[in-house]
Amino acid sequence: MTPYQNPFPLGSDQHALWHLLVEVDIESFVQADWARLRSAFVPTGFTAIDAKMSFNPDDWRLSFSRVDDYGTLWLENARAMGAQVTPGALRQAFIDATRMDDIEVQGDSALLHKQLDGQIVTRSGTIIPLHWQTLYQCVRLDAEWKIAGFVGFLPLSAR
Repeated sequence: MTPYQNPFPLGSDQHALWHLLVEVDIESFVQADWARLRSAFVPTGFTAIDAKMSFNPDDWRLSFSRVDDYGTLWLENARAMGAQVTPGALRQAFIDATRMDDIEVQGDSALLHKQLDGQIVTRSGTIIPLHWQTLYQCVRLDAEWKIAGFVGFLPLSAR
């Protein structure tokens, strides 16, 4: 039994995209398995923007123009987090904090709104907040959805 509950109909583009950016992303992070997640990105043309927790686009910065540069930081973060939290606790914290129910698909392009609102409690009792959102751009290549870029670390506003 999987701890994930994909809210979209099986076989839909939204189901596939949710699976990629929630389940595969979390499992890869918990296992510090960049190779698994790496295949989810476009081979060329990737762009990542760091919103720096600011609503003002003037503060945003191009943080990665190459997937492998992003992967280096991603893997460092996954290993650092894994050293502080058991895999089960890390997985559950991300599952509990993650919400992604707004997925817009137009042909072979998609825009996904992923929000994190929760926390991780480390073995030492330190609280690590998970409170931001990311806008992902995905494209369908050879019948498979790939991550083409994102704007990450956007502040999460109250609804």
